[in-house]
Amino acid sequence: SNDNVGGITSVFVYLLPASSSPMAMSHERSSVCTVSSLFIVLGPDKQRPKRCHQHQRCSEEGYRVSRNLSENKNKSLLHCVPKQTQTIGFDKQHRTNLGQLLASTCKELPGPKESRRTAKELWDVVVQICSVSVQHKRSSDGRLGLIKHRESTLGIMQRNKFITFIKKLREPLVLTTLISLFVRLHSIVRDDIVNEVTAEHLSIWPSSLPNLQAVDVEAVAVTVRELVSFALSLNPHNQSWLGTQADIYFVTNQYCAALNFYLQAGAVCSDFFTKPVPPDVYTDQVLKRMIKCCSMLNCHTQVAVLCQFLREVDYMTAFKALQEQNSHDAMDSFYDYIWDVTILEYLTHIHHKRGETEKRQVAMKAIGQTELNSSNPEEVLQLAAQKRKKRFLQAMSKLYF
Repeated sequence: SNDNVGGITSVFVYLLPASSSPMAMSHERSSVCTVSSLFIVLGPDKQRPKRCHQHQRCSEEGYRVSRNLSENKNKSLLHCVPKQTQTIGFDKQHRTNLGQLLASTCKELPGPKESRRTAKELWDVVVQICSVSVQHKRSSDGRLGLIKHRESTLGIMQRNKFITFIKKLREPLVLTTLISLFVRLHSIVRDDIVNEVTAEHLSIWPSSLPNLQAVDVEAVAVTVRELVSFALSLNPHNQSWLGTQADIYFVTNQYCAALNFYLQAGAVCSDFFTKPVPPDVYTDQVLKRMIKCCSMLNCHTQVAVLCQFLREVDYMTAFKALQEQNSHDAMDSFYDYIWDVTILEYLTHIHHKRGETEKRQVAMKAIGQTELNSSNPEEVLQLAAQKRKKRFLQAMSKLYF
């Protein structure tokens, strides 16, 4: 049934048993009760399928995901996956269906062992879409003269149609799964262990490619950027997607933008830092990347403050940052956010050595706060640290948002 509400076409698609044919759909109404149904958002009204005869519901203008769920009657698949029926180089032998593979992979999450088989099938399909064919042109003397790269025709659809397919998706888990796939593929083709992009469910994908040279690196990079940007346009408060976007900016040396998204990722899961950011969001790796962002932006006092956030305070990095004299941040205005007495004592030493009396007084005032007294109970010290973390991150958000 079709229902147009607010310019969005909603289609309820009944998932019939695999043995049912399109011609028999009108005669299989009794089987609807034994299977699940999908709610698919197709987009603006102008994209809605044309009304057609009931025996032609599987025409090229329709969108549906056919999946036999008769063995899982009590499992509801809630993923919005449109089917792209017009394909190039479609493998008729296996009848690989991108929508079906996506639905199958999502249904079996988060168990990595159970989902590896269907995930591998989905992986292979996407790798083919992002592959290129290489042609060698030889000169008259038989030497290799030119290598031409052309988009492979082995994929089930062209890359531009794949992007169009992606931008019809709305279900967060489906988008998360695709982001995870492309992040893994991007990491493999870049082969940069130090600057990896993070995402959810990375463990379900293969860790290597048999033919790395056949993959179009630029196409993968462009697709992962477009995919994450599109996902965030639908939900700008998804912490996982914000973290992935931050990593993408970080590995491409866009440090200000990266810091912006790292802060957003922390803000959305802590009510704008009124609660502690979960440690699985601000891991040591994320904090070190934030530190590097501040360092590359010549905000060295911010570096020193962030060094306290690590599980083990990085005094070496903090002291080196405080020795810098070309800091672009407000410097002593951040001293109120430092709760580590060792760093504050080093600050007083640096300012005394430089003859910076006013800044030394600010550091001395920060040390003199009673709640930072080392003889205080651990609970008091932890409360003092949390209060300063909250205020610092909120101040940073005002600077970088």
